[in-house]
Amino acid sequence: MYKYVPLILFLLHIISCDKAANVTIDNKPTNVPIDSNHTVKYDTAMIGGYFPVYPNSYWIYLDLNGDTIVHKTDSAYTLWPKFNPINNPYDTVKYFISKYDTMPVKKYSLYVGSKSYHESGWRKILPDSLYKNNLFDQQYIWPNSYYSGLIQTIDTSLEINKIQYDSVIIVLEYYGPSIGKFPYGKTYYAKNIGIIKSESWDLSGNTKISEKCLIKYKIGR
Repeated sequence: MYKYVPLILFLLHIISCDKAANVTIDNKPTNVPIDSNHTVKYDTAMIGGYFPVYPNSYWIYLDLNGDTIVHKTDSAYTLWPKFNPINNPYDTVKYFISKYDTMPVKKYSLYVGSKSYHESGWRKILPDSLYKNNLFDQQYIWPNSYYSGLIQTIDTSLEINKIQYDSVIIVLEYYGPSIGKFPYGKTYYAKNIGIIKSESWDLSGNTKISEKCLIKYKIGR
C-alpha cells in the first residue's frame, strides 16, 4: 500500500495545477492563484486614448459601396504570452491583453504575426509621441518592404456624416521608409473613440479606392 503513496501524491499535484490554470476573466484582468499561499500577478498592456480597444467594444463603419464594416474586441482580456519561438524563444513573460479583430494590442501597436525572425510581428498605427509632423516606422517586413506614417494634424476638429469630432489626429500612411512618395492612405483617430475614418488611393494618388466612415460605436469598460 505504501509504495503507491508517491504516485497518489503526484496525481493530486497534477489535479491542483489544472485547477489553478482555469482562469475566468470577466472584463478585468485576474491574478492567477497557484496555491493558497501564492498568486502570480500579471500586468495589463496599456491601451491608448486614441485607440481605446477595451473589451466589449465595437465600431461600425459605412464604406463607399454603402456596405457596413464591423470591427470589435473580445469580450474579455486575454492572458497572452509574448513568447515567440521564431523571434525570441527566451522571452516567456505573460500579461493581460485586449484583442482587436483577434489581434493583440499594446497601446498603439497591433500584433499581426511574423513569418520569419527578420520581420517584426507588431504593426504600429500611432507613435508613442503624438505631435505634428512626427514621422514614424509602422512596420518593416524583410527584405525590402516598409510602412511608415506621418502625423499630419493633431487636436483638430472634424465633421463626418453630420457628427462633430474633436481632438482628432490625422495620419498619412506611406509605402517606404520616407515621405518621398505620395501617401497611399489616411486614417483619422478621435480621442476616446478610435478610428473615425480611413481612406486609401491607388499608387498614383489620384483615385480613391476605399473609404470607411464611423456610424456607430461602443467603448467597453
